[in-house]
Amino acid sequence: MNFEITKIDLAKKLFNTNNESVLKQIQDVLEKEEIVAYSINGKPLENSL
Repeated sequence: MNFEITKIDLAKKLFNTNNESVLKQIQDVLEKEEIVAYSINGKPLENSL
């Protein structure tokens, strides 16, 4: 599956859900994976919550 198609499909599902628990879980996952900066070598530095 194409990466862009996957993102669009996920966005559609997010817009259509009314389940607050699911939205909170997704928010938690995305915050843990958040890139906050890049090293001088170009490597992503993630937020370590």
